Amino acid sequence: MCRPWAEAGFDCYAVDLQHPQTRNEGRITFVRADITQCVSQWLPVGRPIAFAAGFPPCTHTAVSGARHFIAKGPAGAAQAFTLIARVDQLLRWMQCPYLWEQPVSVTSTYCGKPDHVFDPSDFAGYADDPSRDAYRKKTCIWAGGGLNWPEPKPIPPVKVCPQGSWVQQLGGSSIRTKNLRSATPRGFSRAIFEANAPR
Repeated sequence: MCRPWAEAGFDCYAVDLQHPQTRNEGRITFVRADITQCVSQWLPVGRPIAFAAGFPPCTHTAVSGARHFIAKGPAGAAQAFTLIARVDQLLRWMQCPYLWEQPVSVTSTYCGKPDHVFDPSDFAGYADDPSRDAYRKKTCIWAGGGLNWPEPKPIPPVKVCPQGSWVQQLGGSSIRTKNLRSATPRGFSRAIFEANAPR
């Protein structure tokens, strides 16, 4: 999600407790931090924020894992919605166009219907290599702060997470494969940038 903004000269911050350490890669600063704790040390104080996005984990909310909800118990749901609430709170506080994302999940039960729903193939035409986004994976977006929703540039999807595609090949339950499966589609990232970057 950061890449189009960084390439256009914006300073970007990618905050995640999974980062092994805080480091800079060009215009992107990868910050190792827990967003449920104090975040003042990495916020660009006194500088306007152009855009913000949140990606709270869906491990305990996605309907694809509903058969495991009972085994996870209330602790799983509490953890998930603590993070969702914190993401929503931070994004609203930043007073800029924002979005946060979840797959088809129980999130709608507690947060209301999403503002937008898309498949990666809907915006694949924005990507350098559209074929990588030529699949369906319904994604829900809650948005605010005056976010402009981009015009779709669809290409025909091969099918839902096609057999043999890079998406289908990412089986397993490791953190790495979960992160790759949940990576923001390149076309969608570019579309959001083009619709919302200040001119």
